[in-house]
Amino acid sequence: MYDDLRKPLSIEPASAVVSLPAPPRPIGEQRRLNALEELGAVHATACDMLNAITRLVQQQMGVQFASVNLLGSEHIWVKSVCGHFDATCVERDKSFCAWAILDPEGLEIHDARADPLFADNPMVNNAPFIRFYAGVPVFSEGEAVGTLCVSDPSPRSLSASEKSFLQGTAKMAGETLRLRASERKAIALGRLLDTALEEAYLFDLKSKTVVHASPGARRRLGYANSEWHTILPSDISDLYQSSRLAAELKHHDTSVPISIKLRTLHTRHDGSQYPVSALIAPARSNTEEVLDDLYVVVAVDIQDRLRSEQEMSRRAYYDALTGLANRYLLQDQFKKSRSRGIRSGSTLAVALIDLNRFKQINDTLGHAVGDQALVHTATVLTSAAREADTVVRLGGDEFVVLFDDLDDPSEGRRLEQRIRQALSSRVFAPTGEPLMFSLGFQICHAENANLEHMLNAADRSMYQEKNAQQKAISSELENGILRKHSG
Repeated sequence: MYDDLRKPLSIEPASAVVSLPAPPRPIGEQRRLNALEELGAVHATACDMLNAITRLVQQQMGVQFASVNLLGSEHIWVKSVCGHFDATCVERDKSFCAWAILDPEGLEIHDARADPLFADNPMVNNAPFIRFYAGVPVFSEGEAVGTLCVSDPSPRSLSASEKSFLQGTAKMAGETLRLRASERKAIALGRLLDTALEEAYLFDLKSKTVVHASPGARRRLGYANSEWHTILPSDISDLYQSSRLAAELKHHDTSVPISIKLRTLHTRHDGSQYPVSALIAPARSNTEEVLDDLYVVVAVDIQDRLRSEQEMSRRAYYDALTGLANRYLLQDQFKKSRSRGIRSGSTLAVALIDLNRFKQINDTLGHAVGDQALVHTATVLTSAAREADTVVRLGGDEFVVLFDDLDDPSEGRRLEQRIRQALSSRVFAPTGEPLMFSLGFQICHAENANLEHMLNAADRSMYQEKNAQQKAISSELENGILRKHSG
């Protein structure tokens, strides 16, 4: 699509400014802008789920920046970014993303400096000095309202699995935007109580009665129409008790229209529960007079949203291939372990493990077999570690075991030997050979413990061991050659 435009830019003599080719507007641009406006996301507050998505993408793909951007008529709005990128919006005609939305498959630039279409872009020649870029459209109602993109100051290419991963997470970003838009609309005070889609109630907390329940609420809770006159607000949720709700509202000034938004559990007629986001406001007359003890409640079922948040949290803190903790979770666990250790006066230790000849496995047997080797190693380490320990895949063929709450250094050394023995005694099935590894170990009293310092020390120890192993192999080969010639 872009080849006709990838021609050398004509540059006027002397100090003339290079004119960048403006990205064409997609067919149906007004429909696209309408879909963006319908989301109401451009000026909405930051979304934790979008932040989790960009964090996951940056971590999994090893790039400097990952962001979700929304494309307005003249500007690109950065809604979530992982990486040090200061701008919250950029001019649309100077952005890479304005080109990425033109193709449902997205856009990949291996080296922007070598690409005539982007070589003179200010984001290439100035901060953030983009060399590599890949972006895929984020869709809402069939329209490309934005992009999920990654960029890096070093040239590179995407693998097929990375492209698939980027497209999959772009779909998740689009779904997140739609869920957020749906929630904002559903809990607006201007929604009619009788909406068929969501729950809405009018409670009289003084008489403890449900004055009104929308058809959607009646269907959701499963009570027969004849039963509603017996239902108390507190039967639906403990939050709707007069004393508890008063405590939530007491710090608000009810002389002006206010509302509070809380999460709670609603209880169905059969006793089952589901989470909701409830917008609660004092009922008012046409003259804005507060009606004593009457409250409007508009509730949105957030089960799907919570599941998505939990899944994104899991992906953000666990390695997708092995299921082990990743570096982010290691950092969190280390802080907790150190705090416990300071209180109890115990010791922490880390073992850093690197698989030897892993590149050879990938090159000779293929990446699928290499992945099997990583999963196999993860299984061995998990079996050898204690339940209190944290087993981590740092990335590539590097693993870490964080040993928590050690009584003394000797206990740490015993655990180190257990890890060594477990790895040494296990073979990797596709090759039938023992797992070859190098291991560095570092132990420290909790009050003096620093994760990066401990990992660096373990890394130095590991490479000393690796060098010693290589020298031993070289010496054995030389001795074998000498024996052969002397014989």
